[in-house]
Amino acid sequence: SRFSRSLQECHFVAYLLVLPTVEAVHHLHLWSFDGLKVIMSVHIQRSIQKNLFAPQPVKVDMGKLLHSFELDHVTIEMEAKEEGAIVEKCT
Repeated sequence: SRFSRSLQECHFVAYLLVLPTVEAVHHLHLWSFDGLKVIMSVHIQRSIQKNLFAPQPVKVDMGKLLHSFELDHVTIEMEAKEEGAIVEKCT
């Protein structure tokens, strides 16, 4: 099955942290209901304070992520840096 491949959450975190508008990534989860379709949810803390509802360059980059990693669905929660999210470390 596609989901049993070595999909590591830390790979996604590392990819996202390279994006210039991303300060931190946390609450990243990958799962599949059927072993074929892969779903990801993630909270992204923005490095630049702007209107969180305005079009985001990071969303374009997330589309590239979706395509390059063959994810079937991604849910993104955008957060301002000032919200003080707890950042999880990958080991």
